[in-house]
Amino acid sequence: MSWMAIVIASWVLPTTVEGPTAALRLESARLEMVERAGQSGVRFAAVVVNELDETVNSLDIGIAIGLEEPRISLQDLPSIYAGRQIDGVDYQRVAIVTEVVGHSRVAVSQPVNLSHVGRHQFFSHLLGYGLLDPTQATLLRLLESRVAADEMAVVGSLGLSFHEGQWQVEPEMSSVRAKAAQWLDVMDADWPLKPTLRDLKQLCVGALAASLDGSEKSRAKIRHMAERSGIEWFDEPLQLLRTARLVSTPLESPLAFLIPDEPVTMAAALTALADGGIELVEALPPEPGVEQLAAEDLGPGRVPASGGWGWWIAVALGLMTLFCYRRMRGPESGEGD
Repeated sequence: MSWMAIVIASWVLPTTVEGPTAALRLESARLEMVERAGQSGVRFAAVVVNELDETVNSLDIGIAIGLEEPRISLQDLPSIYAGRQIDGVDYQRVAIVTEVVGHSRVAVSQPVNLSHVGRHQFFSHLLGYGLLDPTQATLLRLLESRVAADEMAVVGSLGLSFHEGQWQVEPEMSSVRAKAAQWLDVMDADWPLKPTLRDLKQLCVGALAASLDGSEKSRAKIRHMAERSGIEWFDEPLQLLRTARLVSTPLESPLAFLIPDEPVTMAAALTALADGGIELVEALPPEPGVEQLAAEDLGPGRVPASGGWGWWIAVALGLMTLFCYRRMRGPESGEGD
């Protein structure tokens, strides 16, 4: 018996925060109508391009397909991927377990269940991916990326994932989580005098890993960093990271949503992590296939407001936050004469 595949849509959605350092990407993403023995079905197909040295062993992909109206823009997609439901739009999250070795291109496919197949709008989006055995150098490279899926891959290596509106954690202590926790010692020995956003993310990931360990030794390390001289130098990049909470979702800016949102300073945020300040649930065993996210029904014809101004709002809020922070803090001691 032969299979007949009909391509019904084929265009690729760039991630909403994609930059030139994307480590993994989808190409030629499409939906195919497949018929066999008189029965029809739909599958998602794409080519995965891996620019990393390490092997990728799983893919987390979001698919949105809808009627001609309401029109879906790229700015609408983050709220759809976060689980908000729009009348006339199907959204499904596809987990594909496969191995894509470093510096290779692999064709992948997965059956999906969509009611609007053959309609007018189709978007696909790489939300995250799993790494088989990442090195610390690779994790640091991914933290420098502006691609949300790369940052989610780092978070995922700690055993964290975002499903059904909440953060989940693998109960087992992974070797990657243990290595990431060692970043606290590395940064303590080589303290950055002018921390960059990458330095901040490295500190956050190390503190998250130590917090997930939960041992008193790990908590003591976090408290030591919170009390270390110069920790206040991380306050400014922390304010920039926190502005993402106002205009994005956990799938777009995972670290911004994992760091406790109440503390204003880096020292206070680390103290909160040492005290177990993250609400997590135990992750269920992964099952390849399609997952329909829990959704908030916005009602017929209601579409989330377009986020076209979101980037500019984030910049304005970030600049305003830094201006107010510096005014409150006053002149820096020891800077210049």
